[in-house]
Amino acid sequence: MSEPEVRLIDLRPSQAYSGGAMIPEGDYEITDAHFGPWDYNGTRAIAVPGLCIVFKGPEQTYTQWYSAGDMKNLEPYNDGKNLKAVGSSTALNNQSNCFQFLTSVVRAGFDDELIIHDITMLNGLKVHVVHEPTIEREIAGEKKKAGSMAVIGKILFNPHKDKDAKTAKGKPAAAATAKTKSNGADTSDAGITEKTTVTLISVLKGAGKPMEKKEVSSAMWTKIPGNDTDRSKMMNLIIQDSYLSSLTERGVLYDQPNAQVIYVGD
Repeated sequence: MSEPEVRLIDLRPSQAYSGGAMIPEGDYEITDAHFGPWDYNGTRAIAVPGLCIVFKGPEQTYTQWYSAGDMKNLEPYNDGKNLKAVGSSTALNNQSNCFQFLTSVVRAGFDDELIIHDITMLNGLKVHVVHEPTIEREIAGEKKKAGSMAVIGKILFNPHKDKDAKTAKGKPAAAATAKTKSNGADTSDAGITEKTTVTLISVLKGAGKPMEKKEVSSAMWTKIPGNDTDRSKMMNLIIQDSYLSSLTERGVLYDQPNAQVIYVGD
């Protein structure tokens, strides 16, 4: 009797669908990333699938869990490298803490293609951790109030990029040519800015109401095609207050004190 086919969950934030104590802000190295059952330090009878990240600091090491959904839909698989679909799920739920954390990683410049089926690719990253607001969400049938969580504000060292850089050493001309041709991406700052603005206006028009800055970020991930090589640059731009504040003439107003964005027309 053959074993049933295993379907792996797509971990890329761009493919997500709707639906413990926090570590201090500062610089850390991610020494371990894996999925496992998370029972909120023994406070819940039924564990949920969670992403465990071990942050090693200069003086102390912290273990941070990020809930990923419900065991009815997905569960840890392959020694915690991925999540296995139990129900009809094919990707992360974009209301989960895991989604918000991974979005921050990719927004900081990490290539999400590296974590499609292996979350341990985060191991070795040196990062700057910041605290970011969360939205009210439902976890295992219970409402959880909005709060804040530890996410990645900046990547200080990426072993995968260093590896690529060493491989390309001595071949600058070839590397430059490949970058220019990559997916037809516009590498100029002006081109990235205009592309981001057009996409943002489309998102805001679709919403038809003021959007929280974090909601805009999530909607942009959904809007930008997964194979668009400008995606990381666009997401890095969209979180900058100076950029959002410069769009008045394009009909976009940014309420910085309340972190809200709205489209009012040209």
